[in-house]
Amino acid sequence: MSKNRFILLTGLLSVFLASAPAYANFSAQYVAESNSSIIVHPGETGHFWVDLKNTGSDAWLFGWPSNEVVLANTDSTYANETGSIFTGYDKWLQYNRPAAPNYSGIATGGTGRFEFSFTGQEEIGTSRVYLRPVKADGTFLNNLGLWFDVNVVPYPSFALTSGTVSSNQVSLSWAKYTGSNFGSYKVYKFPKTYPALRTYAGGDWSKNFQYLPQMHPYYLDSTITNVNALTYSSTLETEKSYVYMVDVVDANGNTVARSNQ
Repeated sequence: MSKNRFILLTGLLSVFLASAPAYANFSAQYVAESNSSIIVHPGETGHFWVDLKNTGSDAWLFGWPSNEVVLANTDSTYANETGSIFTGYDKWLQYNRPAAPNYSGIATGGTGRFEFSFTGQEEIGTSRVYLRPVKADGTFLNNLGLWFDVNVVPYPSFALTSGTVSSNQVSLSWAKYTGSNFGSYKVYKFPKTYPALRTYAGGDWSKNFQYLPQMHPYYLDSTITNVNALTYSSTLETEKSYVYMVDVVDANGNTVARSNQ
């Protein structure tokens, strides 16, 4: 072989190696998912799973940093991991990584299920969640274009009104619940967060979980089991403001209707 030919082949080899993806030994193939559009109410827990097949040469070993593959929450370009408004309440691995596979040691050709929960935020509407498999060290696997929509819809509603504040009390009244699955009225009393304070580094509190009973059960002010009891007097503290809400829950404690604030 001539020297010139050797140099040419070496150059071609270098180009090939340089163009090989960083995740050559770690790649995945989409298999199935639970649903691409999931409906939840504010504060309600939803569930999503996706099955991915290991098409790389190395096994996925959870707990082994060099071989650990998990699911990342990304921006819409799939190029950057990012936090989510659904993070923090449902035992995600990290604020930007919702799930690991359902078992460790997924060899080439094996399939793992990545499953996680999320909570509907206060704001009504649809949010798209973008996902991509990633190694523990931050190296992305191939982009599979994974996503699903979270559709937050309101509970059936009923009117809540407040009377004149007298001394250290306020009187609340609400419309009677007429459904067949009544368990109790639950009156919640939230410390008010002023609009100027509703923005934080990760986004806007108005899209998050500030006034959701499921997230803050310690703000329960009273439980009323008589379906015909439609008034309640709540004690106020000096120089403090509150947001009130009444939930109707069934016998199992599940919210079935929610008043206005």
